[in-house]
Amino acid sequence: MLAVALVFGVALVGCGSSSSSSGSTTTPKDTSGGVSTGTATGTPVAVELGDTTGTNGPMTLTLSQASVPAGKITFTVKNTGTIKHEMVVLKATTTELVVGADGKVSEDATAGEVGEVEIGKSKAGSLTLKAGTYEVVCNIKDHYGLGMHATLTVT
Repeated sequence: MLAVALVFGVALVGCGSSSSSSGSTTTPKDTSGGVSTGTATGTPVAVELGDTTGTNGPMTLTLSQASVPAGKITFTVKNTGTIKHEMVVLKATTTELVVGADGKVSEDATAGEVGEVEIGKSKAGSLTLKAGTYEVVCNIKDHYGLGMHATLTVT
Protein backbone atom coordinates (compact mmCIF):
# COMPACT_ATOMS: atom_id res chain seq x y z
CA MET A 1 0.00 0.00 0.00
CA LEU A 2 1.34 3.41 -0.89
CA ALA A 3 1.83 5.55 2.12
CA VAL A 4 2.66 9.16 2.09
CA ALA A 5 1.00 12.08 3.83
CA LEU A 6 0.56 15.11 1.58
CA VAL A 7 -0.38 18.73 1.89
CA PHE A 8 -3.22 19.97 -0.23
CA GLY A 9 -5.21 23.09 -0.36
CA VAL A 10 -7.06 22.77 -3.60
CA ALA A 11 -10.62 23.37 -4.51
CA LEU A 12 -11.37 20.25 -6.45
CA VAL A 13 -13.04 16.92 -6.70
CA GLY A 14 -14.49 14.91 -3.88
CA CYS A 15 -14.77 11.33 -2.80
CA GLY A 16 -16.25 11.23 0.63
CA SER A 17 -15.36 13.88 3.09
CA SER A 18 -16.52 17.31 4.00
CA SER A 19 -17.12 19.55 1.06
CA SER A 20 -19.58 20.66 -1.53
CA SER A 21 -21.83 18.89 -3.97
CA SER A 22 -20.80 17.96 -7.46
CA GLY A 23 -20.16 20.69 -9.95
CA SER A 24 -19.16 23.37 -7.48
CA THR A 25 -15.88 24.45 -6.02
CA THR A 26 -14.97 24.91 -2.37
CA THR A 27 -12.03 26.66 -0.79
CA PRO A 28 -10.09 24.31 1.48
CA LYS A 29 -7.69 25.41 4.16
CA ASP A 30 -4.23 26.12 2.83
CA THR A 31 -1.00 25.90 4.74
CA SER A 32 1.16 25.71 1.66
CA GLY A 33 0.99 29.23 0.29
CA GLY A 34 -2.46 30.06 -1.00
CA VAL A 35 -5.55 28.64 -2.65
CA SER A 36 -7.53 30.03 -5.51
CA THR A 37 -10.81 28.74 -6.83
CA GLY A 38 -12.94 29.22 -9.88
CA THR A 39 -11.15 30.28 -13.05
CA ALA A 40 -7.67 30.24 -11.55
CA THR A 41 -4.70 29.53 -13.77
CA GLY A 42 -1.63 27.51 -12.96
CA THR A 43 0.18 24.39 -14.04
CA PRO A 44 -2.67 22.14 -15.17
CA VAL A 45 -3.09 18.64 -13.75
CA ALA A 46 -6.05 16.52 -14.81
CA VAL A 47 -7.18 13.97 -12.23
CA GLU A 48 -9.41 11.04 -13.16
CA LEU A 49 -11.22 9.14 -10.40
CA GLY A 50 -12.56 5.77 -11.46
CA ASP A 51 -14.02 2.39 -10.62
CA THR A 52 -16.03 -0.18 -12.57
CA THR A 53 -17.94 -1.99 -9.85
CA GLY A 54 -18.05 0.36 -6.88
CA THR A 55 -16.28 -1.04 -3.83
CA ASN A 56 -16.50 -4.57 -5.26
CA GLY A 57 -13.38 -4.14 -7.38
CA PRO A 58 -10.25 -2.11 -8.02
CA MET A 59 -10.37 1.69 -8.21
CA THR A 60 -8.08 4.22 -9.87
CA LEU A 61 -6.85 7.75 -9.32
CA THR A 62 -4.82 8.91 -12.32
CA LEU A 63 -2.83 12.14 -12.68
CA SER A 64 -2.06 13.59 -16.11
CA GLN A 65 1.39 14.56 -14.80
CA ALA A 66 3.43 12.94 -12.04
CA SER A 67 5.72 15.95 -11.65
CA VAL A 68 5.02 19.70 -11.76
CA PRO A 69 6.93 22.86 -10.85
CA ALA A 70 6.31 24.47 -7.47
CA GLY A 71 3.72 27.22 -7.43
CA LYS A 72 0.09 27.42 -8.42
CA ILE A 73 -1.33 24.14 -9.69
CA THR A 74 -4.79 23.94 -11.23
CA PHE A 75 -6.45 20.56 -10.79
CA THR A 76 -9.36 19.48 -12.97
CA VAL A 77 -10.92 16.40 -11.42
CA LYS A 78 -13.41 14.13 -13.18
CA ASN A 79 -15.30 11.21 -11.67
CA THR A 80 -15.61 8.53 -14.37
CA GLY A 81 -16.65 5.87 -11.88
CA THR A 82 -19.92 4.32 -10.79
CA ILE A 83 -19.97 5.88 -7.28
CA LYS A 84 -19.03 9.16 -5.57
CA HIS A 85 -15.31 9.93 -5.05
CA GLU A 86 -13.14 12.76 -3.68
CA MET A 87 -9.66 14.20 -4.06
CA VAL A 88 -7.41 15.07 -1.11
CA VAL A 89 -3.72 16.07 -1.23
CA LEU A 90 -1.44 15.11 1.64
CA LYS A 91 2.16 16.26 2.17
CA ALA A 92 4.45 13.25 2.23
CA THR A 93 5.79 12.81 5.74
CA THR A 94 6.43 9.07 5.71
CA THR A 95 7.05 6.31 3.23
CA GLU A 96 3.69 4.67 3.78
CA LEU A 97 0.19 5.82 4.65
CA VAL A 98 -1.58 3.61 7.14
CA VAL A 99 -5.24 2.77 6.67
CA GLY A 100 -7.13 2.96 9.96
CA ALA A 101 -10.01 0.83 11.21
CA ASP A 102 -12.38 3.32 9.54
CA GLY A 103 -10.97 2.40 6.10
CA LYS A 104 -9.34 5.84 5.67
CA VAL A 105 -5.84 7.31 5.94
CA SER A 106 -5.09 10.09 8.41
CA GLU A 107 -5.63 13.57 7.05
CA ASP A 108 -3.49 15.22 9.75
CA ALA A 109 -1.09 16.55 7.08
CA THR A 110 -3.87 17.72 4.77
CA ALA A 111 -3.75 21.31 3.63
CA GLY A 112 -7.20 20.95 2.14
CA GLU A 113 -9.58 18.99 0.01
CA VAL A 114 -12.20 19.63 -2.60
CA GLY A 115 -14.96 17.43 -1.33
CA GLU A 116 -17.11 14.94 -3.09
CA VAL A 117 -17.49 14.57 -6.84
CA GLU A 118 -20.64 12.89 -8.04
CA ILE A 119 -20.73 10.28 -10.82
CA GLY A 120 -19.94 11.83 -14.22
CA LYS A 121 -19.21 15.28 -12.74
CA SER A 122 -16.06 17.40 -12.66
CA LYS A 123 -14.63 20.01 -10.28
CA ALA A 124 -11.66 22.30 -10.64
CA GLY A 125 -9.56 24.39 -8.31
CA SER A 126 -6.07 25.66 -7.70
CA LEU A 127 -3.62 25.62 -4.85
CA THR A 128 -0.06 26.69 -4.34
CA LEU A 129 2.30 23.85 -3.48
CA LYS A 130 5.91 24.08 -2.36
CA ALA A 131 8.56 21.66 -3.60
CA GLY A 132 8.15 18.19 -2.15
CA THR A 133 6.35 14.89 -2.52
CA TYR A 134 2.59 14.69 -2.18
CA GLU A 135 0.09 11.84 -2.13
CA VAL A 136 -3.19 12.51 -3.93
CA VAL A 137 -5.92 10.25 -2.54
CA CYS A 138 -9.59 9.50 -2.43
CA ASN A 139 -10.24 9.14 1.27
CA ILE A 140 -13.75 7.76 1.25
CA LYS A 141 -13.94 4.56 3.32
CA ASP A 142 -11.91 1.76 1.66
CA HIS A 143 -11.20 3.70 -1.58
CA TYR A 144 -7.50 4.29 -0.76
CA GLY A 145 -7.01 0.57 -0.08
CA LEU A 146 -8.69 -0.29 -3.40
CA GLY A 147 -6.12 1.75 -5.34
CA MET A 148 -7.24 5.37 -5.29
CA HIS A 149 -3.92 7.13 -4.73
CA ALA A 150 -1.08 8.58 -6.77
CA THR A 151 2.18 10.38 -6.00
CA LEU A 152 2.71 13.95 -7.19
CA THR A 153 6.24 15.36 -7.15
CA VAL A 154 6.53 19.14 -6.96
CA THR A 155 9.96 20.46 -7.99
